[in-house]
Amino acid sequence: MKRNIFNSKKLYIANVVICLILFTISSLSLYALFFFEKYNLRYKNQSVEILLYIGYITVYMTALILLFVKPIKAVMYLSLAYFLAMMLNFYDFNIHYLKHEKNESRYLLIAIIILFTIIFSSLIYLNNKRKFTLDTSEVDKIGTRND
Repeated sequence: MKRNIFNSKKLYIANVVICLILFTISSLSLYALFFFEKYNLRYKNQSVEILLYIGYITVYMTALILLFVKPIKAVMYLSLAYFLAMMLNFYDFNIHYLKHEKNESRYLLIAIIILFTIIFSSLIYLNNKRKFTLDTSEVDKIGTRND
């Protein structure tokens, strides 16, 4: 059975591509944390970063499963997954922002968090766009006579 949960095929493909890219980046980052020599769990925030990347991988994998399985309330669950990804990004941003003392690094981090927020907010909005329609028929009747 084929379910159409999005307005267009382009929006569906955009969701899949973005989730695949972010899932791949998160997986490679977690791989780097475990297997590169300079990372050896001696750093203070190392375990927090590992948990964050596991959280990212879980969120993006959940989003991909939702996109491919397409359950009945897929858009709602996908919006929740994107919201959780935004919250993880804000927490990750705070960790890295407090590490850097140079303004250039902080500006770059601010730009990155703004970019991720725009991406996830846009996906949430576009995925839910057809769900919320404004009915102005009652507002149009205000001020008219009811004979």
